[in-house]
Amino acid sequence: SGPSQDVQEAMKRLDVIADDFLPIGATVSERIPELLQCSKEQTAIVQSRVRSNLKTLRKMLENYPNCCVSALRAEGGWNILLRVPSCIDDDLLALRLIKDYKLVSQPGYYFDMPTNGYLALSLLPQEDQFENGVTLLLNTVHKMLEEM
Repeated sequence: SGPSQDVQEAMKRLDVIADDFLPIGATVSERIPELLQCSKEQTAIVQSRVRSNLKTLRKMLENYPNCCVSALRAEGGWNILLRVPSCIDDDLLALRLIKDYKLVSQPGYYFDMPTNGYLALSLLPQEDQFENGVTLLLNTVHKMLEEM
């Protein structure tokens, strides 16, 4: 109740809120018990892969010739922030990885990094894909430095 114009505006806003919180579909709600039963197993699989990829990344950074990329301390989750030379623009590096290799990463400012020179990389890919992606990333950083 209230003034007609205010009621109409409130109804529009309530429609938006309702759309954001739509109930889950019948199929999903029927499968919830089954999904929850396998959640521990799936969580363990993801945790194992993330740990393995993090270990691989650290080893690759250690062994890459003249490596100028480092990993920040992992703080949980499934992304790792990498420190790259700040003379390389985060956006240009991320775009080049997408364009040249279809490798997706995120510029550091997506994670509130205050300056240039950071890149977020997912630790979720299968181990062989992850290792290949890190190699492409390191080679791209090296090439971009040579181009300067």
